[in-house]
Amino acid sequence: MGSINTHTIVFRDWEGCLDATTDNAAALASAEPLKVALQDYLIRGKALKVTQASLTGNKQRITQELNSVIKNGKEAARRLRLAVKATLGTDNEQLVQFNVAPRRPRGPKKAAVKPPPVGTPEVPVPGTPAVTTKTGA
Repeated sequence: MGSINTHTIVFRDWEGCLDATTDNAAALASAEPLKVALQDYLIRGKALKVTQASLTGNKQRITQELNSVIKNGKEAARRLRLAVKATLGTDNEQLVQFNVAPRRPRGPKKAAVKPPPVGTPEVPVPGTPAVTTKTGA
């Protein structure tokens, strides 16, 4: 999965991960401390985002703190996803709820492209000059 950098998108991703954890609470009881940590980062991140929007003088300090919270929250989300993957299994389709791709079987191999028979004349490629042969006269 690519990097997520926009704060609103990050918060929406965390909320989706928390909702999926709540939906599967019985199977993910061991991941409860990670869920609580991610909830804390989400609450702090949203509060800092509101503060960042209202303050202009302290914007750089708040931005640095917000970036620190985003970094720690991404790590908490990564750990929660790993715990979910370890609990549910790598090929469980419920992993999709956590933005984790389950392991799926590969499709059949594609047939190899056969070269044209030897006796067929070559077709000239459009846009290339025609080769002419000089005759001695």
